[in-house]
Amino acid sequence: MEIIIKKGDTLYKLIDQIRNSPEGDVTIKGQDESKILSPQTNRSFLAEVATGYGKNLQIETETQRKSDGDPRRNPQDIKAYNIKPAQQDEEASSIKSALKIVGIFVIFCAALVAIAAFWYFVPSGQVNIILNSETLVKNIEITVDPKAVGADPTKKTIPGVELAITKSERKTTPATGKTTTGEKAKGKVTILNKTDNDKTFDSRTIFILDDNSNLKYLLTEDIKVSKRTVTSSSTTTETVTYGSAEGEIMADKIGKDYNLDIGKSFEIEDQEKTKFTASNDKEKIKGGSSEEVKAVAKEDIDKISSEMEGAIKTSLENELKGKLVGDQEIPSGGFTYAIIEQTYDKKIGDPAEVLVLDETAKAEAIVYSKNHLKEILAPIIKDTIPDRYSLFETDSELEISDAIAQKTVVSETGSKTMPLQVKVKSYIIPKIDADKIRNSLLGQSLPDADSYLLGISGISSFDLSVTPQFPGPFNSMPHVASHLKINLSHN
Repeated sequence: MEIIIKKGDTLYKLIDQIRNSPEGDVTIKGQDESKILSPQTNRSFLAEVATGYGKNLQIETETQRKSDGDPRRNPQDIKAYNIKPAQQDEEASSIKSALKIVGIFVIFCAALVAIAAFWYFVPSGQVNIILNSETLVKNIEITVDPKAVGADPTKKTIPGVELAITKSERKTTPATGKTTTGEKAKGKVTILNKTDNDKTFDSRTIFILDDNSNLKYLLTEDIKVSKRTVTSSSTTTETVTYGSAEGEIMADKIGKDYNLDIGKSFEIEDQEKTKFTASNDKEKIKGGSSEEVKAVAKEDIDKISSEMEGAIKTSLENELKGKLVGDQEIPSGGFTYAIIEQTYDKKIGDPAEVLVLDETAKAEAIVYSKNHLKEILAPIIKDTIPDRYSLFETDSELEISDAIAQKTVVSETGSKTMPLQVKVKSYIIPKIDADKIRNSLLGQSLPDADSYLLGISGISSFDLSVTPQFPGPFNSMPHVASHLKINLSHN
């Protein structure tokens, strides 16, 4: 196939015609007016391209000869270039060398671009800033209202729930006191009435032993004793007969000392012996006995009462806590306890091995949600912060050190509300714009970054780190905002 060079043809157009040739032998002919084949490198390049496409290339051109008239062509002026394989190899080698140099240059430039891109886009850094902080402590009174439907910061009110529980428990404790117990001596006496009038002695009349005034006995029933009688015989002799009656007496105390043999005489309290006397003339006074046994002491009452209060109080409180749902809480002092009924099976001094106490008590509480409390405290605290300060945003929650219930308020309608005194602690810091700091630090040298941070008021200390590290002046803060992390904390 022949390719005729035309005016305006370019090297790339010839290459395109060589590639599209349907024949394996290609000849380039014509006057080389464009001078595209003058350089040896262009001919060698075309030969290399033709070889790459599997073509056998031959180049034939003619030069222009000038004459005094019109120009004529001379066949001797035609130059033919038949590109031989050895020549092709030599020219190809020159092209490869040139291409190699170009390739090295391109690789060098690409490496510079890659290094620059790595330096700009890859580094990441972190700035840890510790801010000067101040502690903010406030005592705030909140009202817990079971009828409220939600937290209201304006009224300082949060919802609450009334809980109540009643419980009965029994407790025993060993008796530690001592007492003397036993039986009282009993017997019958004969009462003599030496007066002229009938006499009635009420029960509980006291008889005192003549031999021992410390031993006293009590009449157990009312006794009527007839008056004395005087009879005259045929002679002038008078016979006096005292009125008499039998009655049962019982010792006023226990003990065997009150047991008496037959024939003991007694005085009757508040009565003259010349008028009334008594004696056990028919039987012994017996049955008196005594022994020391355990008994209930006052200390036992106090102890069991205290232990019961602690036990039933704890039990009631635990059961109330068991009724809490979710984040509900009983505040300190919000648990009220009252005894409904208290029964001891013995009194102080009663003989007993153990003392038993049965008690019924009731506990009540108004509970609230911790989330409701935090919800209402946050805006209240923020309103008290000075303008140039703010709450530290990364603190997850306020510190509620005390939540103490005050005395429950009962309205005329019977509804209850509970004032709650809350002690709140938080930290406030100078207002710092972390985004502004980040943007200002991007791309700065490390010394300039240090100087910038040192000039910000409110910063206590800081440290910065960059990865990876670059040598000398290339070691700088990251250039990409998302690669620079600002961590704020407070002291």
